[in-house]
Amino acid sequence: MATTDSKLRIEFLKQKERDFRAARVAEQVKLAKRQHRETVKLEALLGSAVHKAGALSPEFKLMIAQTALVNVTDDKARRFLTEKGWL
Repeated sequence: MATTDSKLRIEFLKQKERDFRAARVAEQVKLAKRQHRETVKLEALLGSAVHKAGALSPEFKLMIAQTALVNVTDDKARRFLTEKGWL
């Protein structure tokens, strides 16, 4: 009888462990999605602010082109930035 109780207890604990792991994974996914949304929002806000500031100040636009946009290496993206007057 004691071994049956022990086996049942072990199975119960194994199930609880699986439940905790699933809950942890769900929280990690939720956190990753939240971080992604925040990154997208930050990029949009910063991009908008830089774009507006560049339209107002040719010196600022040139500084962005010489410092930040030199890191854009994708040919298609560079062509687009050139067409829009940023490179």
